[in-house]
Amino acid sequence: MTVKVKRVKSLDDAFDPNSDFWNTIVVYEIELSPVPLKAVETSKYVRDAIRQEDIGKIDSVSVQLAHDGERIAIRMEWEDPSKDDKIESYTDFVDAAAVMFPIKEGASVMTMGSEEAPVNVWYWRADGHIFDIISRGIGTTKRREPEISGLKCFSDYFDGKWKVVFSRPLKGDGRETVDLTPPKTTGIAFAVWEGSNRERGPLKAYSGEFIGLTLEG
Repeated sequence: MTVKVKRVKSLDDAFDPNSDFWNTIVVYEIELSPVPLKAVETSKYVRDAIRQEDIGKIDSVSVQLAHDGERIAIRMEWEDPSKDDKIESYTDFVDAAAVMFPIKEGASVMTMGSEEAPVNVWYWRADGHIFDIISRGIGTTKRREPEISGLKCFSDYFDGKWKVVFSRPLKGDGRETVDLTPPKTTGIAFAVWEGSNRERGPLKAYSGEFIGLTLEG
């Protein structure tokens, strides 16, 4: 499967998740599946307390992508019966979503990249936290403030659905931040965490290994 990032004249209206702008952009339905517990780094508590069949409550996400030659905007929408956007005790977890890109060819989603082929993750949480992440393998994830790359997120929850727009300048250094300068063909992966299902860290629904991503020149 390959998804395309449409070239548009302006992204001025793209940052509103409910904008009519998105009615003009192709919708891709991406299937999600639970991350296999045996393949990720988890604590003994998680392995003992959480069953594989209980992970990955969100089974699909709708994705739309556009760019104006300077920035990219990626919209994710999924059904979620509960809005989990506050942490008031240690038993609370928030909804979240992420987009992952390989910085170097040969990177793997499952291993969170490697020293030779890192990955760049844009991570949004429903409590307002946004991170630009670099990872060079399991256990090496480094969360960075979004200002380092110009990453921004805009979100809305209504009528049992989350709508989230990720946006960042296309240009990256190709070492710590992914370079998406078009025309370009690379990969992309998606993940969603359901807070009310106690999903956090590696416990999530994801789209599997990278699918093709093409940016129109």
